[in-house]
Amino acid sequence: YTSSLGNWSYIIIGIAAFTTMFSTTLTTLDASPRAMNQSIELLTNSSRKSDYLVWIIILAVGTVFIFFYFGSSMGLLEKIATILSFLTAPFYAIINYRLISSSNTPKDWRPTKFMHVWSWLGIFFLIGFSIWYLTIL
Repeated sequence: YTSSLGNWSYIIIGIAAFTTMFSTTLTTLDASPRAMNQSIELLTNSSRKSDYLVWIIILAVGTVFIFFYFGSSMGLLEKIATILSFLTAPFYAIINYRLISSSNTPKDWRPTKFMHVWSWLGIFFLIGFSIWYLTIL
């Protein structure tokens, strides 16, 4: 950006980029464990305050491990992020389906039979696409 705007913009672009990445990191570090904790609470009918902390630790330790172990190669880091995205997508879809179809969701808000079939087709697509992606690596 500085080559287009000039050297005067370096500090502004640097602050904007850092702020964007930092706020995204904080949001993800908070939101993902909260969502996973709430999902598990609803699916298992149990509530423990320590579970949220466990999810934060899993996310933080996993992230730090990946960055330190694979951080020297940006291409490899990108490949790992893509693989993890493909592998977790079916997991999130199944949990989401179970939650929206469970007794925790009011009957009026639950999916129709068509949407149940559509959901399972989507889940099978995600699983199949993940398997296909892993085979072409």
